Amino acid sequence: MARQDLFQQRGTSPQDAERLADKLVIRDRGGDDRRLCLECRHLRGDGPYRCGNARAAGLHPDLAQDMVLTLQHCQGHDAARLPMGVIVDAAPVVYAALEGEAGFKLRAQAW
Repeated sequence: MARQDLFQQRGTSPQDAERLADKLVIRDRGGDDRRLCLECRHLRGDGPYRCGNARAAGLHPDLAQDMVLTLQHCQGHDAARLPMGVIVDAAPVVYAALEGEAGFKLRAQAW
């Protein structure tokens, strides 16, 4: 049920969510190591989809819906697995490399 809820939150129809959740139960019992993009914390959007970990996964950032709904091997998935039922939204990022201690303190105060 948690998988169905996650998949529906990510834009699949209730019928597709149920079908995919059933497929993953079979996958888990059979020891299959393929994954769905819908299970990954780096998936952005609810259609159209984008991969936030495209370089590590060896993919183009823009993902077709068919790819998101297909079991596949992904080089970037293991480090990005979501706990069951958790949706992760993108957050702002602050880059502060190579500024030195004084520059970083100023940036932190401004933030």
